[in-house]
Amino acid sequence: SGPWAPPITILGQTTTGDAYQYTTAWNPALDSGTSTQQGMPFIIEGAIADIPWLSEDPTGGAILPGGCTVVTVTLDSTGMAPGTYTAGLKIDSNDPDEPEVTIPVTMTVLEPAALVTVTYTITDLTVAFTSQVSGSEPIDYAWDFGDGVGSSIEPNPTYTYAAGGCYTVTLEVANACGTDSWSHQVCVCEPPTGVDFSWSPVTPLVGEMVTFTGTVASGTEPFAYAWDFGDGEQGSGAVVTHTYAADGDYTVVMTVTNDCGQATATYVVHVAAACEPPTGVDFSWSPVTPLVGETATFTGTVASGTQPFTYTWDFGDGATGEGMVVTHVYTAAGLYTVTLTVDNACGQAAAGYTLTVESVPPVLHYYYLPIITKNF
Repeated sequence: SGPWAPPITILGQTTTGDAYQYTTAWNPALDSGTSTQQGMPFIIEGAIADIPWLSEDPTGGAILPGGCTVVTVTLDSTGMAPGTYTAGLKIDSNDPDEPEVTIPVTMTVLEPAALVTVTYTITDLTVAFTSQVSGSEPIDYAWDFGDGVGSSIEPNPTYTYAAGGCYTVTLEVANACGTDSWSHQVCVCEPPTGVDFSWSPVTPLVGEMVTFTGTVASGTEPFAYAWDFGDGEQGSGAVVTHTYAADGDYTVVMTVTNDCGQATATYVVHVAAACEPPTGVDFSWSPVTPLVGETATFTGTVASGTQPFTYTWDFGDGATGEGMVVTHVYTAAGLYTVTLTVDNACGQAAAGYTLTVESVPPVLHYYYLPIITKNF
């Protein structure tokens, strides 16, 4: 009973095999007399096929005895997946010794270099790059870091820029059968350093406007300046002004920030009470009666007023001086009116005295002679 197993077709040769039949399942077809499995002849059919990726030129011809000819074999991997392909180039001839020769042919299709991913990590001015590339080795890497200076042939380079900014980084990978490239803008940043500030006037008064000026030695712009004036008020900008409502010491903090960090500078600003003009201005000098050519020292005093004070002297002989304590030498004897003027931010006061300068006394020479007496 049947059906019988269908014929089997395999390229190459003819042989026989065992027969099977199907009832409720496939089972060996047994001979009813001997209970042995029946044989079923089959033919393995086929022919030598052309290999689409292999061609030769010429495909036929005649060679004289002892002669030779060149056959150009061309391998074409167009549209083929990466891998190794094998075939045989069969040469038929009327050579009685070797009428048929098969030459093995192997073609290896490489995978073109292709960028899968490029990632990077930025730390201040330093960038660590990581590339993932597919393709057959060896693969060449060519990095351009975009600053006109840096380059690399490493798969995963680390580069430090000289200055902050945005740079167009490119990577090109290549192997024997293809290239690929990547380009991206990378922005690096240097945190602010060398932060400092100054203010004017150095000792402001209550109600007086103070100008603060911030500076940054290095870092990547732009910078943001934030001020804490120590009295609960804040400000922003590289140059700011502020007025204090009460005297005292105030801790002023300036914070400078950019895209990758911040730095601070701190100073204590002393604010004086509202200005009081100088009063009780006076001075003394020593020696009280100087001689011509002798150094006289003048010392000024102020009973009250708001500092700082400025001391200006007029020595009465056309000469002047500045400072709380000054010295002067007179070149001629006489009477001189000395005036001290003291100034501050809101007023001035003066004091004056007449000074006597005496000539240097002449040098006296004394001669002692013996006294001789005679009897009268």
